[in-house]
Amino acid sequence: MINKVLNIFFRPFLTLQLFNISFSFCIGIIIANIITTNILIILFILLLLIFILVFIFLSNKSVVLSLGLFILFLLIGSFRLFVFRSVTEGKNCVYRFNGQEVLLEGKVDQKMSDRKYVIKPNKIVLVKYNNTISKLRGKVIVKTDSRIRLSNNNVITIRGILKEPEDFDGFSYKSYLKIKGIYSILSVDKIVNVSENGKKVSIDELKIGKEKLVNDINEILSVNNGSLLSGIVFGGNESMSEEFENALSRTGTTHIIAVSGYNINVLITSINFLNILINRRRLTIITIVFIFLFTCFVGVGNIPVVRAGLMGISLMISRLVGKKGAILVSLSLTIAILLLFNPLIYKLLSFQLSFLSTISLIFFSSVIKNKIKFIPEFLREDVASTLSAILFTIPVTLGNFGEISIIAPITNLLVLPAIPFITVFGFVFIIVLIVFEPLARILSYPLWLVIEYITNVIYKFSELEIAVVRINERRSNGIIGLLIMLIIYVMIKEKINESKKAETN
Repeated sequence: MINKVLNIFFRPFLTLQLFNISFSFCIGIIIANIITTNILIILFILLLLIFILVFIFLSNKSVVLSLGLFILFLLIGSFRLFVFRSVTEGKNCVYRFNGQEVLLEGKVDQKMSDRKYVIKPNKIVLVKYNNTISKLRGKVIVKTDSRIRLSNNNVITIRGILKEPEDFDGFSYKSYLKIKGIYSILSVDKIVNVSENGKKVSIDELKIGKEKLVNDINEILSVNNGSLLSGIVFGGNESMSEEFENALSRTGTTHIIAVSGYNINVLITSINFLNILINRRRLTIITIVFIFLFTCFVGVGNIPVVRAGLMGISLMISRLVGKKGAILVSLSLTIAILLLFNPLIYKLLSFQLSFLSTISLIFFSSVIKNKIKFIPEFLREDVASTLSAILFTIPVTLGNFGEISIIAPITNLLVLPAIPFITVFGFVFIIVLIVFEPLARILSYPLWLVIEYITNVIYKFSELEIAVVRINERRSNGIIGLLIMLIIYVMIKEKINESKKAETN
């Protein structure tokens, strides 16, 4: 049944049209965000004229249909961005009250770091005018007292002054937060009340759910090791020290604590060890189920996790179909779905890195794997995946940060073989910790040993003076250009080689 549905879904003509509409939808959103409304109208008039001419003079119906769908979904993508802006930036958007003293009531949406939380306001009372505004749109960052710890179940009432986020060090912090739907920062004067589902709770009772689980992990494995495990399994750096974050950045290993295409690939690779017991098609279906469960466990409210999960599932569906064209269709559809929910998500650095990592795994990993046959086979897959991901993401990281970790390939080579073990065994350890803590403490010893090895490698290499090289903007642009040309050249060459092999066979 599944095979029939997939074969219908990925028939050549339908596959082409699915790619066409998802690609044009994405392009429509990006174009509408870059150019003015007047230029956008002129562009659509020109496209419409081209379509009319093609319709009149061209007899090939498939070309006419493809062009018509492209223009239609380009328009739909642009309209989606317009609707998104009108909804999120309307008269009840929280940013309209920046600069005023307010009494804000809202639910904790997420924890950003220690004592810093994102709040989704339910209502705001303007202190000066004693006006109450409800049905608010947008989110607010608040920084609490050191005695207060909040969880996602808490409703909090705070008094303070709403402020506009400020940019720093050339980084547009305001734009970055806007992509996430955050428009204001509340300078807290007083926390009036904290409750859970309408019932008042004490400060001690606030340490529940995921945060309590992270605290338990830290207590068993130590803060550094526990925060690394939480980062690998859950994603993020909430309980991680600034020193260790810097060490990860200097060694080019930050990606191991960001749930992305790479982490999903680790999960896929780990499950693939069962291929000696289960046939390929059934194993692929099992892998899709595991990716779905992993995404739900880590948190469906976590955008990078959902994004990585969807991309992983799209990759698995492509393998299930067994057609190369299906890979691009699945990936473009995934991105279109993500942009449908948040048309600004493509601006996030994490989205760009995740997308490029996934592309590198699909198109480039096998090329590198064939070039590094001197590396033992059990390590070759991980090394190829890592090197291809590093190569593809350098243009983005260099363009954003102006620096390269030149020891990243070495540290990744030393660290990455242990990541699949930590991902899978750590997942099991956390489940056991929830169910039966004494057994989890026994399982923690081998896990602690492997994580201790990783943290020591990262710390030692981060101390090297040559770990990071800063590059000025002119040279940075040159390197980015050369890397892009190199990637395109290798991919074209590989495509030519594949065509020659096909002709020979």
